[in-house]
Amino acid sequence: MVVSREYKAWIQKKPYKETSDKISKLLLSEEFWKKCQVYFDVNEPVFQLLRLIDGSAPVIGKIYYRMYEVQEKINNFVGLTAFQRTQLYQHFVSRWAMLHTNLHATGFLLDPEFLGMAQNTNEEVMSGFYKLVEHMFPETASSSNCQSVIPI
Repeated sequence: MVVSREYKAWIQKKPYKETSDKISKLLLSEEFWKKCQVYFDVNEPVFQLLRLIDGSAPVIGKIYYRMYEVQEKINNFVGLTAFQRTQLYQHFVSRWAMLHTNLHATGFLLDPEFLGMAQNTNEEVMSGFYKLVEHMFPETASSSNCQSVIPI
């Protein structure tokens, strides 16, 4: 658009020619599009997660695993500085901590897609599972005997 003859002719008549020249220069620069690509690459896993959540299928366990994948992608992303990765990771983890429930961990543990991934060795997953069981069945699953009642 900023290279079309019509735009150039139109902008010549306007009082903001100087500003439009700066904008045109920015949009035509390679550096601008590299930054756009980095932004897209950083956000793509989050968009994929949002598309997953937006469906009608049961996905509570899949959310747990996809959040883990997003965190790993952030930690290993090449297009950011170490400081930027750390900031992004901390922001992402703080959001996950705010939204995470024991249901996510339980869903991940019980989702057939993830069987065989040794979720039973993950302390956070197992803790979330046992807490949910204790909450749902307080009369049969006390914290002392929950693990013996439900061996996984």
